[in-house]
Amino acid sequence: MIDRPNMILLIEDDADHADLFRRCLDSIQGRPYELRHVAHAAAAGKALRDEAIDVIVLDYRLGLESGLDLLRRFRAEGEGRPVIVLTGHGNEYVAVEMMRAGADDYVVKTDLNPVVLAKVIRRAIELRRADRKSKEREALIRCRQKLLTPREREVMRMVVDGMTTREISRRLHRSENTVKIHRSNLMRKMRASTPADLARMVTMTGLVESV
Repeated sequence: MIDRPNMILLIEDDADHADLFRRCLDSIQGRPYELRHVAHAAAAGKALRDEAIDVIVLDYRLGLESGLDLLRRFRAEGEGRPVIVLTGHGNEYVAVEMMRAGADDYVVKTDLNPVVLAKVIRRAIELRRADRKSKEREALIRCRQKLLTPREREVMRMVVDGMTTREISRRLHRSENTVKIHRSNLMRKMRASTPADLARMVTMTGLVESV
């Protein structure tokens, strides 16, 4: 089965710039992308109902509603697909402003060429995919944490703090054998193979704060 090309939604109100983007996209070796172009925010909202859209590329300035405002609205509404911003300005302030708003990357229009475009699109897709997997793993870890008893959660916090079974036994005024059972159970429920593995889970989710 042949994978379908990635669908790019371009939100650009300047016809000449849209044409330049299309030519760059068509010049990428192998042409693994398809393009859908809209010129304003209202049409963009309608186009994004299509689940076939893989990447959003929008102009930093879109007339009445700036690309930055549109990006903020997309993210506030839960739009999770990769977003790349086209800008005529390459200064650091613009870059930081866009990243804070939820952009995955940006391209200065004067630097636009097939090589740069292919690299930025691929990187945005990979970063968003990695972020999605990270969130899925975090949700899974939180589900496992709910299986722990209050005592197991307490022991987990002490294990992550580096305390030995003997130290935990003294702190809780319980036998070492009892602590070993709690420890074994929580490691099994969390599916952690080592204390270091458990610590990574806690770091990822902040579970210690909720223990």
